[in-house]
Amino acid sequence: MNRDQFCRVYSSVIPPAICDLICEQAMASGFESARLYRSHNDQPVDASIRSAKLVMWNSLHWTAGLLRHYADLANSEQWSFLTSASQGAQFAQYDIGDWFDWHKDEFPTSITSNESEIWAGLNRKLTIVLNLSSPQDYDGGELQFKDTYGREFVDPKASERGRAKGSIFVFPSYILHKVTKVTSGQRCSLTSWIVGPPFR
Repeated sequence: MNRDQFCRVYSSVIPPAICDLICEQAMASGFESARLYRSHNDQPVDASIRSAKLVMWNSLHWTAGLLRHYADLANSEQWSFLTSASQGAQFAQYDIGDWFDWHKDEFPTSITSNESEIWAGLNRKLTIVLNLSSPQDYDGGELQFKDTYGREFVDPKASERGRAKGSIFVFPSYILHKVTKVTSGQRCSLTSWIVGPPFR
């Protein structure tokens, strides 16, 4: 186990046909504009931080279970965090000019019972991102990271492997990350979060 390694990459593990099916189901569901929240059930703030089109599926959707598998696999190999449940899955479509600035997926405080009885007392601990697009379909749209000291971390081999269609990144939700602006084409991804007891 290596708690200092903050990202796990599984290259091309999801077949292209499954990636395409996820995109088709999202397109049929209807999009909403991306919004950013300070806490689990707060009002959206600062729309300048992110631009994308989203579809949200609950924790019973089959895609949430798919990503949960890789979260559990990465967790057993790297961190051994105590985890409890999936928060569902979020499909994101980034068109030309769309981006997501530096952010953490972890909330500042644990989820309260007023926000969710299911996840009360828990917090986001792992983030999973599945790349649904082929590298040749877009430029820009890079998933980038900063380490726990705030230094931008670039691993060319991991970036190349993770950019392949069907590849999955798993990382702790307290890690700063962003999606750079898409300069051509379209990037689609699927993200999920695993919650668990707060770190002590």
